[in-house]
This record gives sequence, structure tokens and C-alpha cells, in this order.
Amino acid sequence: LLQSCNRLSLLNLSRNSIPSGNIKFGSSLLQLDLSRNKFSDLSLLSYSLSNCQNLNLLNLSDNGLTGKLNSSLSSCRSLSVLDLSCNNFSGDIPATLIAAAPVSLKILDLSHNNLTGDLVNLGSGTCSNLTLLNLSFNSNRIPFWFDQLPEA
Repeated sequence: LLQSCNRLSLLNLSRNSIPSGNIKFGSSLLQLDLSRNKFSDLSLLSYSLSNCQNLNLLNLSDNGLTGKLNSSLSSCRSLSVLDLSCNNFSGDIPATLIAAAPVSLKILDLSHNNLTGDLVNLGSGTCSNLTLLNLSFNSNRIPFWFDQLPEA
């Protein structure tokens, strides 16, 4: 049904207790809010979002998503806001997450997860437009270069 809605650009399905599933979204979608549902597997969402090249806002916060972060959302090449906060992601933040992120990415919220490790890999990548990176309430170690970031 949603894939055939070829003019749908904004969709808010937050707070619906939607479980993970094979929902396919159409290519006209620009903003998608799936926060506060019951998605648990980010890889299933990569199928759902495979047509969403124009998506610029994706909110997957507070879903119980688990596992390690990866670049499974790489089909969303126009993202400017990505909110993955308040989930159960674990492990290091991979360098590929930043390196494979779209140049358009301005806001990345990874707060309130179980992410660990050094943040040294975040010092490089193509996110020259990144204006907000929220890593609060994780167990990361701040890299030595953090105080050397250029001022805006």
C-alpha cells in the first residue's frame, strides 16, 4: 500500500507499536518518523527504505533496535537528519558509518544506546555539513583531537 502512494512525502507512524516487518516505502517519501514502535532489526529496515533515495529525515528513536551499527541505511543518500537515539545498539561506532554517510547529513543522534569504544574513527569522513553529533549517554572515550575541531 505505502509503496504505491507515489505522492506521499511526509509519513508519521510514531507510537504505534509496529513490529519489524516487510513494509516497503515509496520513492517520494522525504520525511519518515517511525519512533516509539517495536522495530528491533535495522537490517529489515534497509529493505523497507531501499527506494527512499530522497528521504531527508529519518527518526527511528526509541524502538529497541539492537546489534552493531553499520551502513545498512546507505540507500538513503539524501539524509540530513538521522535519529537512532534511545535504542540498544552496542559495540564501536564504525568508521564506515561516517565515511558512508551522505554529504547532506547535518544531524546524527546516537545518544542513549550502549555504544562503546574510542571515537577516533569519527575524525574523518565526508560529513563536512554535520552540525550536531549527539553521543551522550553511551560509554565512548573522547579522542585526543576532539578539542582541536575547527570552530564554526
